[in-house]
Amino acid sequence: MSFPLHIVSVAVLLGGLIFFHELGHFLVAKAFRVKVLKFSLGFGPRLLGFTWGETEYRLSLLPLGGYVKMAGDDPSTPLDAADKGRGFLEQRPWKRMAIAFAGPAFNLIFPLMAYFAVFAAQTEAVAPHVGQVIAGMPAAKAGLKPGDRIVSIDGEPIYAFQDLRRFVDPSAGKPLVVVVDRDGANTTFTVTPDSYLEPDPIEPVRVGKIGVSPNPAAPVVGVSPGGLVHGAGLRTFDRIAKIDGEEVGSIDQALARLKSKLEAGAPFEVLALRGDAVAAGPVDLPVPEPVKITIQPEEGASLGVESAELYVSRVAPGTPAAEAGLVRGDRLLSLDGSALETWQQVEAAQREKADKPFTLDLVRDGETRSLTLAQAAKTETDELRDRPVTVYTFGAYGGLPAVAAPVVKVPFRPLLAAQMAVGSTWEVARKIARGMGMIVTGQIAFKNVGGPLQIYDIATKAADQGWEIFLHTMAMVSINLGLVNLFPVPVLDGGHIVQAGIEAIRRKPLSMRAREITNAVGLAMLLTLMVFALKNDVVRYFLAG
Repeated sequence: MSFPLHIVSVAVLLGGLIFFHELGHFLVAKAFRVKVLKFSLGFGPRLLGFTWGETEYRLSLLPLGGYVKMAGDDPSTPLDAADKGRGFLEQRPWKRMAIAFAGPAFNLIFPLMAYFAVFAAQTEAVAPHVGQVIAGMPAAKAGLKPGDRIVSIDGEPIYAFQDLRRFVDPSAGKPLVVVVDRDGANTTFTVTPDSYLEPDPIEPVRVGKIGVSPNPAAPVVGVSPGGLVHGAGLRTFDRIAKIDGEEVGSIDQALARLKSKLEAGAPFEVLALRGDAVAAGPVDLPVPEPVKITIQPEEGASLGVESAELYVSRVAPGTPAAEAGLVRGDRLLSLDGSALETWQQVEAAQREKADKPFTLDLVRDGETRSLTLAQAAKTETDELRDRPVTVYTFGAYGGLPAVAAPVVKVPFRPLLAAQMAVGSTWEVARKIARGMGMIVTGQIAFKNVGGPLQIYDIATKAADQGWEIFLHTMAMVSINLGLVNLFPVPVLDGGHIVQAGIEAIRRKPLSMRAREITNAVGLAMLLTLMVFALKNDVVRYFLAG
């Protein structure tokens, strides 16, 4: 996206949210018959505007916020006799509290609208097909298989894979009745999600997991020396593209077709892609080379082919894995005596073992051997909390790359969209509020607070990703804006609410001197916050690294 469009995206994000915030103040003030003199986006000199009725609507020079100017909101300025009874400070405390609260409230209403628009406008979604089933997880134990299409959960229809989370996340330890379509017939399973602590920098959440993914595992194979396919020329990490001219979409499909062809007894042809492009791990991906192989089944012979899931695809130089002698192509069998079925088990063991030594049993060139190693410890900085943390490096990578999941049309579901909008707004607001509390208490480093440059960065990156991500970002920033304005700081809406509350309790207005002092203190606090936020921006974007 070009620079001018980036500027437009920032203007839409900030301008839209400021407008919506001030609109809240404006509408509630009008509802209480308070005279509104100005409705301004921005501060300072007027750039353009017009007057309609008794209110001037204007765009001002400094795009740092906005304001609604009401008659009688400054105790040092006399109220015109014609406006008697319509001044802001003349209103009863509860009315002033309502007017002040309306701005933040509208910032919390906007996300409901934004999320609803995103969810309701969704016409396509990832199909509710099981692409992978993780060994040892509830779905595997219950009997679900790759290729199953999830029809319903507890009697509720499932239209998209994302629908699963609504049922699975809150159901840890609770049995779910899952109906799947398998080969054209419905089959019912009872699946009880495991409890899993989902990592989150603000607040880790315990959710249910059943161990399924919509993305099939790529048809990347591991080949044993002496098998039919090895003799025909197939090699470990080859990605099977076609078998007898039919495309292959997943490792399960590839292995099933190879077995079927072997049982048929007739020669068959395999088209494979060879090269690092088919291997897992953070590597540069060159264009793979197509390899055509003809396999002649032999009585009593085995194919000698399996998933490359547990084959080491890359070993980083200088890491514990490399120093212990692990090499690309090693087939892992067990870790500390426990049999391995997936690479995820290897990763889980890495987290659990930390820097404690562990033993890997593996096969290399048809021979079984054992290696003992310990991960390397390294101290890094937790940027969120600005404190040292220890990370551990293994240095070997494996597993299978994922294949794109199929997409299906989904019906218009306004009620569900509304429910999801409410849930998303609540969750985001709760986490933002908790994050703000952690900043105040020092649990999160203040250097994470951003200013206008960070807002520009967030807005432009969101705009580059499309309108849905942009609306998600607007919703998040809107919630931030609403909650910050509720802080009990004079000059902010929260400060006005507190002042009105104090007056309601005392049954008399604050003195002019008290207002002047609190406003001066509040303004100083706000300016200090802005200066430090801008300093954080400068360090983050111009001085870091």
